[in-house]
Amino acid sequence: MAGSARLMSLRSAGSATAPSDSEGPSVGVERTAHPSHEARTDEARPATEGRERFTLTAAVGGAVIAVPYLWVLWDQWNGRFDPLRTLAFSKFYDVQARAMLAGHLYLPPGSIGFEAFVHNGHQYTYFGLFPSLLRIPILLFTHALDGHLTAPSILLAWVVTAVFTSLLIWRVRGLARGSAPLGWGEAVVLGGLVATVLGGTVLAYLAATPFVYDEDFAWSVALSVATMFALLCVLERPTRPRITATAALLLATILNRTTTGYACALGVLLVAALFALGRRRADWRQWSIPLAALGALAVAVASFVNWIKFGLVFGISTSAQVFTSINAHRQAFLAANHGSEFGFQFLPSTLAAYFTPRGLALSRVFPYITLPPGPARAVGNVVLDLTYPTASVPASMPLLFLLSCWGGAATFRRGAGRLSLMRIPLIVMAVATAGVLLIGYIANRYLADFLPLLVVASVVGLVDILRRLPDWRAPARRGALVALGVLAGFEVFANVAVAVAPTANFTSVQAVDYVAEQKAISDITGHPLASSVVRGRVLPYWAPAGELYVVGDCAGLYISNGYDYQNTPPQQFEHLTWIALQSDSKPFALYITIQQPQRPARERVPILRFGRSSLQLQVASAGPRVADAFFIGQDPQFATFGSHLSLAIGKTYKWVVYADPMLHQLVVSLNNRTLLKSALTTTGDVQIAPLEQRESGDPAVSVAVGTLPPPSTDFCRSLVRP
Repeated sequence: MAGSARLMSLRSAGSATAPSDSEGPSVGVERTAHPSHEARTDEARPATEGRERFTLTAAVGGAVIAVPYLWVLWDQWNGRFDPLRTLAFSKFYDVQARAMLAGHLYLPPGSIGFEAFVHNGHQYTYFGLFPSLLRIPILLFTHALDGHLTAPSILLAWVVTAVFTSLLIWRVRGLARGSAPLGWGEAVVLGGLVATVLGGTVLAYLAATPFVYDEDFAWSVALSVATMFALLCVLERPTRPRITATAALLLATILNRTTTGYACALGVLLVAALFALGRRRADWRQWSIPLAALGALAVAVASFVNWIKFGLVFGISTSAQVFTSINAHRQAFLAANHGSEFGFQFLPSTLAAYFTPRGLALSRVFPYITLPPGPARAVGNVVLDLTYPTASVPASMPLLFLLSCWGGAATFRRGAGRLSLMRIPLIVMAVATAGVLLIGYIANRYLADFLPLLVVASVVGLVDILRRLPDWRAPARRGALVALGVLAGFEVFANVAVAVAPTANFTSVQAVDYVAEQKAISDITGHPLASSVVRGRVLPYWAPAGELYVVGDCAGLYISNGYDYQNTPPQQFEHLTWIALQSDSKPFALYITIQQPQRPARERVPILRFGRSSLQLQVASAGPRVADAFFIGQDPQFATFGSHLSLAIGKTYKWVVYADPMLHQLVVSLNNRTLLKSALTTTGDVQIAPLEQRESGDPAVSVAVGTLPPPSTDFCRSLVRP
């Protein structure tokens, strides 16, 4: 955020006259009393030049930040760029889209595992319809991309966020500055804000785990900011195209995530009331009826979809989720909180988690800034559902937080002028955070529900600061610009660092590359990584994030992600906190070929047995040459569903399988992509299960097992070598 010299040129323009509300001018162009074409052209030229400057700096800022963002989204220690990178829990929207194409919303039984909600004998997902609607034009023509569209969708949401954040900045500047010329210095600062939003926020963390949970939030941010921009345009001057655009964005928002969607609908209703009372212009009362109808329609559409899925007009019944039926802690959580996952009793815990100044962990080991080493804890005598290591807003996004505080004060102060038009958008985005503050579930991705408020308010704050900056003394101006630059740099570094650190979804390949990078940097910075290495005979259930555990004489090597799964049923058998860099087991190869087209209905084919536990392949026809399949780890106590795949019939696939005695876990991977992690509560020799014979006498699936060399201990020994 440099360019203070050019920014000083704003002093002479600081008193430029803002356009009047009544005339409804376009952004950045002051209405002139002179009717001549030449006069209008002279007035428009500075705004045009300024718009081009801002467009350039915003584009450059976005392009620069796209480098780490795309690495996190497409690679993240996998060693290769994959624009279709996917994780488990990535196919929910695809399955829902297929159901919509069939004329209903219920899903095939078991297709989304324990996340399903059961209503009237059918299973549904609580995720919205909008991302499924986006997929339909692609799924109409191919099954090959089923389960692989989450990363492209998250990237598209990121681009939409970039576009509408930039548009919002330019329009808010028009409110505050009118046609005041935009110098290069101010353009660079505003472009820096765009870059900070794109790379210095929780958006980077959402890119690190491309599955449906993060896709939901990525679109929530994008659509909420877009809807607030459209609503601001309506507040400035209502027209049919602007209201139409607002309607489309509002419906998309409420069909993606209802908490933010209902808040945006409230904003439309507030604007309708404002117009009906004549608080803007008397002749704008006519627009109050279509706006009120739009807000009511959006709520009605969302309520209708909710009623079809869950039999409720608003909300969901958590007790109807499959996970609730198998999770004793979830049942105890609901019993302790009157059957609801929402309540004001959770507010002290959520406020402490999301707003503590100590919401990040600092370390001498790369990447130096990470999430707190353990999950968020309850405050007071309250039972929470699930909690995870979670950053706080002030710690992870300090620039946006401070600018938002300034922006809120500037908007609601007396004499705010045209910035007072931002009051409804700020109120609405503040209301949108109520859902995450009142739920008994704390996770880092939930920071995304604060982000639209931070974006809208920080835009106002920065524009107001830049408007006042020419009147400050030189030392104060320099100090403000330096502070903006330092905070923006820290914010980007901190959020990218958090995004590259291990999460619960890290594979062994990712963990090895990550620790190898840590070691390489540690070796030239005084070996700080050595303090993270612990040796022992038995892997503990939990350890702080980043701890490396060596089993015996390098029989196994594991890293903790800091997640605590003590309230998850498989935790009593598995060590879910740990990621294997070197498993304490011998891997073997599994060669599987689907020989024949499958029946339309899904069928489970037994593959292997481990004592009383088994590995099964669930297969269904997806066409004459393709089968839709996923592995199931069937244990006497648990059934775990793996990622969906599209497999070519007649092609042999080589899977790597190992059963880790330390993790009590069965792991199946293909091309270094982990597709199943399943609890193993029994032990036994590996045996090929008898395969089902068809009428032709040939099995539907053929299986062969091959041996693989034992894992190398070289990397482990390099970590423990004195």
